[in-house]
Amino acid sequence: MWYKVANASEYLVITGVGIEDIKLAKKAWIMPGQTCTVFDMTPVNYSFQVQAMSSEMLPFTLPAVFTIGPRTDDMPSLHKYAKLLCRQDQLSNNVRDLVLGIIEGETRVLAASMTMEDVFKMTKEFKEQVFDKVQLELNQFGLWIYNANVKQLVDAPGQEYFSYLGQKIQMEAANKARVDVAEAKKNGEIGSKERQGLTLQNAAKINAETKIFRTKREAEEKMEGIRTRTQVKVFENMREAEVAEANADLMKKKAGWTKEAHVAEVEASKAVALREAELQKEVERMNALTRKEKLTAELLTEANVEYETKVQSANSEFYKEQKATDAVLYQREKEAEAQKATAEAQLYARQQAADGDFYASKKATEAELYARQQAADAKCYARKKEAEGLMALGHAQGAYLLSLLDPVGGNYAAIRDFMMIKSGMLQEVAKINAEAVRGLKPKISIWTNGCGEGGDGGANGAMKEIAGVYKALPPLFNTVHEQTGVQSANSEFYKEQKAADAILYQREKEAEAQKATAEAQLFARQQAADGDFYAKKKATEAELYARQQAADAECYAKQKEAEGLMALGQAQGAYLRSLWDALGGNYAAMRDYMMINSGMFQEIAKINAEAVRGLQPKISIWTNNGGEGGDGGANGAMKEIAGVYKALPPLFNTVHEQTGMKPPAWMGTLSNCPSTNSTLDSN
Repeated sequence: MWYKVANASEYLVITGVGIEDIKLAKKAWIMPGQTCTVFDMTPVNYSFQVQAMSSEMLPFTLPAVFTIGPRTDDMPSLHKYAKLLCRQDQLSNNVRDLVLGIIEGETRVLAASMTMEDVFKMTKEFKEQVFDKVQLELNQFGLWIYNANVKQLVDAPGQEYFSYLGQKIQMEAANKARVDVAEAKKNGEIGSKERQGLTLQNAAKINAETKIFRTKREAEEKMEGIRTRTQVKVFENMREAEVAEANADLMKKKAGWTKEAHVAEVEASKAVALREAELQKEVERMNALTRKEKLTAELLTEANVEYETKVQSANSEFYKEQKATDAVLYQREKEAEAQKATAEAQLYARQQAADGDFYASKKATEAELYARQQAADAKCYARKKEAEGLMALGHAQGAYLLSLLDPVGGNYAAIRDFMMIKSGMLQEVAKINAEAVRGLKPKISIWTNGCGEGGDGGANGAMKEIAGVYKALPPLFNTVHEQTGVQSANSEFYKEQKAADAILYQREKEAEAQKATAEAQLFARQQAADGDFYAKKKATEAELYARQQAADAECYAKQKEAEGLMALGQAQGAYLRSLWDALGGNYAAMRDYMMINSGMFQEIAKINAEAVRGLQPKISIWTNNGGEGGDGGANGAMKEIAGVYKALPPLFNTVHEQTGMKPPAWMGTLSNCPSTNSTLDSN
């Protein structure tokens, strides 16, 4: 008996005495007659390349990585795994083959019920269905899929369905992007024009509303002034009535007080009559002193009052002059501040305009530089593609010539004649020669000796009362000035100060308006420059793309031309080898066969006949019984050949004399023998 403990990722499977089936534990006493097996719970990664086929019999490959291991959260599943697979290592081929077989089987069954387009467009659903079906099968073995990473579907070897489908989707997306760009440009231009129109409309509307508001405010100010003057006048009348009523009450009270005083005086005089005689002398003396002091006081008071009046008058004049001087100084200071604000606004506007011009010029320069760079790149790309095409064409032409030279053993003359025959050059030369002599009237001597080859409210409390007083002061001073002609120095100074403040406020607002206008113009220029730069950039990119596509197309065409030329060279080489072998290496026979087979002799004869038709030559024929001078002759192709060969020597001689042109070397050479007018020697 021993005590067994499993690791964190392991389980103990115990069987034997006392256990009906199996027992799973992390630690346990192992009794005699029992066996203990340890199995690992760590999930294992299985990578597969599943080969499947769609319902259209199109094969494809599904790369997948499954992380599979025993299910730890379900004891029945653990029992299944312990019974069936715990003796097998998870990395063993048996477990791998089991998992692979389940995955491949379910994937193939599912793929066979779907078209290739459904598999490609519904990749996520396809993966989920594969996962669910595989998990359903693995449950019976107690296995759990911890993670399943299914990679992008790929074509089977030799198949290109996904590649072509991806190219199709890419081209559709590119075309849609081009349409979206064009639509965005159209919407941008329409929106820009609409914004400009709305700006003009709103500006006109705001100007009209401003004028209406200004007129209303002026009318309200006039009505408020009239209302204030009326209220002041009513207030003055009320105050005058109150003063008159108070004066009447005062007169009544004075009369009563006088009566009471008089009665009191009589009673007092009667009460003090007994002492009147005693005090008369003292009274007289006191009265004299009193009159003296009273007179002195009256004289001094009048002098003091006059002095104070003069002093106050002088102070008032000085105060008025001082306030007038202060008003002029304040007005000039405000005018200077207004001029300064205007100058600053003008300077700011000029600076903004200069910045806008500089920004626009900078963007235009950048756009032009970008366009030049893109044009240079496009030109370089086109030259590279042209060079690639030329190189491919050169290689193909070299291979073509090698294919032709090999069958004839490197005989250049044979290859030259073959190419001239196949390209129709001999007929073209005959046509040119015929055109050169057409209409001539030659004098020909013929010697025949055989045949020759050819992109804000108010505040509450005490401050409200103070504010009401300040509001009432200006209309009150105005009414006093209208009715009495007296004007307050402070009021005049206040008016001048307010006028200067109004001028300064107007100048400041004008400066702010100029500044805002300059900023708007700068922003508009910057936006216009950005728009021009973007448009030029996109146009340059589009032109570069078009040039690259054209260069690619031209390079592709040259590559295909080279492939065709190589195939043609191989075919023509085989053709020449067949003729060469059939004729036993006789080049002259092979050349004559190709000329006869292509009808070249008849074509040259027709061209020569057309050239001399209508001529009136003077012809002397010398025969030495080696040629024929009449219309008769043999039948068949050789008769036509003989007639052509008879007409060629004098014709070539006349052409040589009048045009300086010589016949091809393979048709013979003109003899310089002085004993004959013209002959054509055979090679």
